[in-house]
Amino acid sequence: MDTFNFIGTYTHKVDSKNRIKVPAEFMKQLGDNRTIIVSQVSVSHKDILAVFPNDEIFAANIGSYLAINKDENDIFYDRYISSLIKRITIDVANRMALKKMITVPDDRILKLVGRRDLFEIWHVDDFEQYLSDGFELHKKL
Repeated sequence: MDTFNFIGTYTHKVDSKNRIKVPAEFMKQLGDNRTIIVSQVSVSHKDILAVFPNDEIFAANIGSYLAINKDENDIFYDRYISSLIKRITIDVANRMALKKMITVPDDRILKLVGRRDLFEIWHVDDFEQYLSDGFELHKKL
């Protein structure tokens, strides 16, 4: 299995065609691969995008995002989950189309967050709240 090391957080503006620039450091990790897998997921009740560099990394990680939401009696679960997953090609200017998978805020700014073998796309305020909540939980421990 290929190894990746997406690290760092980057704030980028979404253009008028709903594309966001993939940071140069993330592009270095992708190498020649320009087709990625993007999935809508929920973290701390916030909708974000998880971006996977290949099928292997997707398969190894997606279960941890989705397992807690799965209802074994829901026959539509697999169909619903597959509707949240898209293959997206990064263009020659290193932009990825968001394809209406995440609501773009009024200021059009989103945060890209490296998570070793994948990266996530967050609303800036949601990510700051997620960090704050984690810090508060850590203080209680």
